[in-house]
Amino acid sequence: MQVARFKERWPALFSPLQINEEFRRCNTIPLESTFMSQLDRFTSKFLELFSSKGGAVGQRMKGMMAELSQGHHVSVVKRRDVTLRCLIEYLGESVQDLISDYFRTAEEKVHQDHQG
Repeated sequence: MQVARFKERWPALFSPLQINEEFRRCNTIPLESTFMSQLDRFTSKFLELFSSKGGAVGQRMKGMMAELSQGHHVSVVKRRDVTLRCLIEYLGESVQDLISDYFRTAEEKVHQDHQG
């Protein structure tokens, strides 16, 4: 099934608010806050795992993790960002295919990207 048809048939699956509400309805726990708290809980173990990875993937992850060693204080948001990007890399997926970065991007460009 093509993505456009899938979005047309089940538009709620593409709305973060609807996804969170449906998850809560089915599981009686909040998806996003539970995910983030567990990500924070296991971040140090993830980073340890990523540090031990060799090869080209390990080198790419080490480059990402270097951002965490710059400066004395790294924000929780930055740690989460690096951990998720490394996890995607570790699993053999493309960060560019899974994460769209809209920092300092015009709002209409964001809407265009999400319409089609």
